[in-house]
Amino acid sequence: MSITSLVIGVIVFLALSAIEFNESGGRYYLEESDKEALVGILVFGIAGLGFGVGSLITKSAGKGMAIAGIALSALAILAAIGILAS
Repeated sequence: MSITSLVIGVIVFLALSAIEFNESGGRYYLEESDKEALVGILVFGIAGLGFGVGSLITKSAGKGMAIAGIALSALAILAAIGILAS
């Protein structure tokens, strides 16, 4: 489960780079498809967080990978929430 957490964490963190901000009259906005991508990032980020925490609770091998997966997933979730809130 720790490898799954790490892989999902890396994917959602890298998926944030695909989000485009468009400018119109000095204001930035997101296209509808970018909002849908952010929702997907949130869903998969929560899954990565769950796999990482589950791996730490069961004390299986790969504690470092689980922690890295939790950190990347949490950062992606926080960034997606911040972008959606703005």
